[in-house]
Amino acid sequence: MVIPMGPGMLAQGVVPDVLREKYAKLWWTLGGLCLVIAVLEVVGRDFIAMLFYGMMTGIMWYMVKDQCKNMTMYCLLVTGLVGSIQAVFDLLRLLTSMGGRRTSSTAIKPGSTSDTTTYTTEVTVHPFFDQDLGLAYNVQSTLIIACPIASSFAIHYICLDSAICQ
Repeated sequence: MVIPMGPGMLAQGVVPDVLREKYAKLWWTLGGLCLVIAVLEVVGRDFIAMLFYGMMTGIMWYMVKDQCKNMTMYCLLVTGLVGSIQAVFDLLRLLTSMGGRRTSSTAIKPGSTSDTTTYTTEVTVHPFFDQDLGLAYNVQSTLIIACPIASSFAIHYICLDSAICQ
């Protein structure tokens, strides 16, 4: 159970040994994965996602440092909520990109009379990975796949840890 419903072990500051000995390593790994994703988001020029994954790295570091002494049910709840929301957005982004990534450009031209304007929108579909479009494009494509996986791992560990601590 992820929602703190009363004075459970983590709410009282008691961290079970199995959490400190076994699952803390998984949390450090997940925090490292979020840090790698944050750095790759800079390469892919997605600074909003970089801020999110940097924040998740900071929260995970805060929870796991000093043998998980700060891993309370409230921290798990916040991490779970934020991770779940991000997982939904990342999954939507992945599903909409499956047929190829689309870019559009709109050109505005004055019409034949002073009252008309012509808008021309050109939509280009690129393959998911395309070496001709450069490193940033391919890093973005890699992150479109990797981010939902990382978010689902975070949600899994949060549910697992909160079940252990009840």
